[in-house]
Amino acid sequence: MTPSVASDGSIPIYRVTALRQGWLEVDRSSQTYLHGYGESLWVPVWAYLVQGEAIPNILVDTGIADPGWVTDAVAPCRQSADETITGSLRTQGLEPEDIGIVVNTHLHYDHSDNNPLFAHAKFFVSRIEWDSAAEPFELQEDIYTGRWLAGALTPFHYTLIEGKYFDIAPGIRLMQTPGHCPGIQTVLVNTAEGVAAICGDTMNSPENIRLNTPPGIVTDVVAAMDSIHRIVANSDVVLTGHDPGLDHGQNSAFPRVDDFSPAAGRTPSAGDGERIVAATVGPA
Repeated sequence: MTPSVASDGSIPIYRVTALRQGWLEVDRSSQTYLHGYGESLWVPVWAYLVQGEAIPNILVDTGIADPGWVTDAVAPCRQSADETITGSLRTQGLEPEDIGIVVNTHLHYDHSDNNPLFAHAKFFVSRIEWDSAAEPFELQEDIYTGRWLAGALTPFHYTLIEGKYFDIAPGIRLMQTPGHCPGIQTVLVNTAEGVAAICGDTMNSPENIRLNTPPGIVTDVVAAMDSIHRIVANSDVVLTGHDPGLDHGQNSAFPRVDDFSPAAGRTPSAGDGERIVAATVGPA
């Protein structure tokens, strides 16, 4: 496989902005498998805005729509006005109609419940996730709400991704990273800081690298660890679903893979092998 490139041979550089979608109170062990049982903590929920000169604005995940429902059905939740998906986009001078592409890393409520606000956009979801969300693993039934087909949305709004990799633009690649759920995908983006992996809940925070452990909510522990190893091998920067170390609106100085201990137990391989977005980030 060769890196995706623009027609002139260069790999475009994009800007990624972290948009906080509220907070959840959880047990630490839900974030780091087999670590921190009984320790309660508040974690943020993140969506990410990807922008570049030659592409429409891309939103990766759409966040929490109803914090009251989340509090009643899942976990204590709080969300300020600038942490709603509309409010967070407005901090960047955007409205929902300014988003042209939505990528759902997966279809759990905190990653897809605002999809109906973007019925004008093109959506990308993995086919495995689409199918498994229709008949979810029984321990995850409560966190699939079905709102990805609410409002004006129909199945025809969605491009269903098959195979391990799919390029949606030069320098923006989808990589299947199962484990947290069967069809979760990571978005690899070429940025000025290197290849950024926007990985949803494939990892909840960079602690999953440091502790060499997957999130606590998984359908397949072995697949989850393999996915973490492949992210480490193929990225420079890691942007996760619930990292408490990020700031709302942050668009640089993101957590670097090299700042955390390499995953123990084996030397990570690119697996499906090489640096798959870019060996270098291109000209400054």
